[in-house]
Amino acid sequence: MFKSKQTDFKAQRIKSQSYGSFREQRRRAAMRKDSYARLKEESVLQYSWFADGIFQAPRLRVDWNRLSQDGHSEMRYVSLNAFFDTLFAVTLTSLHSEIGQQQDNRVLVHWAQYFGMLISLWLSTAEYSSRFDNDDVSHKIFWSLYGVGILGLLMHVEGDPGSSNAPVFALCFAWQYMLLAGHWFRCAIAIKRARFHCGLIGVIMAIHMSISLWAGSIQENNHTRNLLFWILAFGYPLELLSSVLVQAIAARCWYPREAFLQSRKKLMIPLNNQFHIDRFSTLMLMVLAQVAKAVVWRPRQIFGNPRGLYEGCGCAFVVLVCLKVFSFDCDYLDADDHALRRSLWRGIAFLLIYPIKIGSLFLMGCGMELLIAEIGEINSVRSVQHYWAQQLTCYGFSSVLLADILMRHLHHIPYVRLLLLHQERRRASIVINVFRMQMWVQAGFAIASFLLPSDSLSSLTVLILTAASMVVLCVIN
Repeated sequence: MFKSKQTDFKAQRIKSQSYGSFREQRRRAAMRKDSYARLKEESVLQYSWFADGIFQAPRLRVDWNRLSQDGHSEMRYVSLNAFFDTLFAVTLTSLHSEIGQQQDNRVLVHWAQYFGMLISLWLSTAEYSSRFDNDDVSHKIFWSLYGVGILGLLMHVEGDPGSSNAPVFALCFAWQYMLLAGHWFRCAIAIKRARFHCGLIGVIMAIHMSISLWAGSIQENNHTRNLLFWILAFGYPLELLSSVLVQAIAARCWYPREAFLQSRKKLMIPLNNQFHIDRFSTLMLMVLAQVAKAVVWRPRQIFGNPRGLYEGCGCAFVVLVCLKVFSFDCDYLDADDHALRRSLWRGIAFLLIYPIKIGSLFLMGCGMELLIAEIGEINSVRSVQHYWAQQLTCYGFSSVLLADILMRHLHHIPYVRLLLLHQERRRASIVINVFRMQMWVQAGFAIASFLLPSDSLSSLTVLILTAASMVVLCVIN
C-alpha cells in the first residue's frame, strides 16, 4: 500500500513537471490565444485592401532603384484586372457578328477601326495599372466608373460610324479617357518624382478625350467622325511614340551631359514588367476562350449535317487548344528574357505587334465559325461565301504565326540565357538550333496557309490542315 501511494505521488510530480500547475496552464493558454489573435490581426491588416489607409496617395509599383522587388501588393489587382480583361474580350468578340452577316471587305475595314479603338484603350489602361499600386476607395470608385464605361461600349459597339450607336460609342470613349486623364494628373500632383511622365501621359489622355467628345458631338458629318475614329484607332501607337520622342528631347535638353539612358530614367517611370506581361497573357487567354465560345454552335439550332458539325467543331477546338499550349506551355519565358526588359525599342515593337496577333486571332476564329456553319449546314446562318470564309481562316492563321515569329525574335531565346549563365554552351547551342528550325517550319506553315484558300478545297479540309499544322508545331516545340 505504501508503494502504491509512493508511485501515485511520483506520477503526480512528473505530470506537474510536464504540464505545470493549473495557474501556469491557464497563463500559457492565454498567451497562446493572444499570440494567435495578434498574428491573425497582423495578417488580416497586412494583406487587406485598407492596410495603408482607406484613402491613399498614389504610389509606384516599382522604380529604377528597386526593379527586382516583388511583393504581395502587386497581386491585389489581379482579380480586378482579370474582370475588366474579360469585359474587353467580350466586347471585342461582339465585333465579329457583323463580319458573318455582311461577308465583304468593307466590314473588315469597319472591324479594324473599332478593334483598334478598343485595343488602344485597353493598352492605355494597362500602362496605368502596371505603374501604380493603389487599392483605396478612390481607386475603387475609379475602376467602378471605368467598368460602367466598358458596359456602355459593349452596348453600342455595333454599327458603322454613321449609325445611331456611333455618337454614344464615342462618348463612352470620352468617359474612359477622362477618368484616365484625371488619375494621371492626380499622380503628377502627388508624386514629384513622376511629375513629368504623369503630366505628359495625362495631356495625351486629355487629347484623346477631346477627340472622342468631338466625334460624339457630330450630328450629320459622318466623314469627320470616321476620320476621328481612325485617329482613336491608332491612339496607343501615337501615344507610345510621341511620349518616347518628347521624353528623349526633354532628356537631352535638361541633362545634356549625362548618358541618354540615365537622363531618361530621371524623367520616366518604369513598368512593372512581370505585372504587365501577366496582363497580356490574361487577355490572350480570354480571347482564346471567347473564340472557342464563338466557334461552338448550339445543337438546338437547325442544322442538316450533324456529323460535319461535330467534326468541324472538333478541328477548331484542337486548333485553339494547340494555340494555348504553343503560346503558354511550350516555352518558359522569364521576365528578364522578355522584350520589355531587353531594350526600349524591342519593347516598343512588342507593344505594336501584340494587337496584330490578337486581331488576327479574332479573324481566324470568325473564319472558322463560318466554315463550321457551312459544314454543319446550319439554316439559321446566312449563306456562307465559301472562299471568303477560307480567306478569313487562312489569312488570320498565317498572320498569327508570322506575328508570333516576330515577337519570339524580340525576346531572348528561352532557356539560352540561363544555360549560358551556368556554362552549358553545348546545350545552349542545341536549343538555339531547335529554335531556328521551329521558326523556319512555322514560317513555312504561315506561307502555306496564306496560299491555301481555294474553291476546290472543302471547308473541313481547311480546318483539318490548320489543326494538323498546330499539332506539328507543338510537337516540335
